[in-house]
Amino acid sequence: MKAYVDTGLALAYIITNDPNHQIAKNVIDSFKNVRFILSDLSILEMTSVLSRTIDFIKIPFKLVEELKPHEKVISIIAFCIRKLNAEVCSLKIKKIRQTFPGMIIELNDLMYDAMQLASELRLRTLDLLHITIAKRLNVDAFLTLDREILKKADIIERKLGMKVFPSQVP
Repeated sequence: MKAYVDTGLALAYIITNDPNHQIAKNVIDSFKNVRFILSDLSILEMTSVLSRTIDFIKIPFKLVEELKPHEKVISIIAFCIRKLNAEVCSLKIKKIRQTFPGMIIELNDLMYDAMQLASELRLRTLDLLHITIAKRLNVDAFLTLDREILKKADIIERKLGMKVFPSQVP
């Protein structure tokens, strides 16, 4: 079984003062013999979140003080990947032509796929991209603590064939 781990859940799992830390730990620990998947978008989002919050978070190891801020962020991300024993996947992107009234534009196919889901899922852009990436990676489950995604779990499962966990909004 392959399970895509949403960024918020992955970070809550390792940040001990995150209000959702215990919930994230319970969710991750409940999955045995699962291949956890992160994407390059996950890494970018972690970098952004950690860059803004690094002075306030608590992690279960001591960072070397001499590290530059970006190096500290990268160290935390590496710890997260190892702690989850996750695989980081990247998609091959292709260009496609999309017709709009009076014009034809080039889009990458990931954006096109996300656009096709947007009107039905009605999620924020990064959430929509994570769901689209997870589908393209052919995962069985999407693990998240995001309330908006959890509210759409039935639609995601029906339309994309991917279970969303946990099954209740925390």
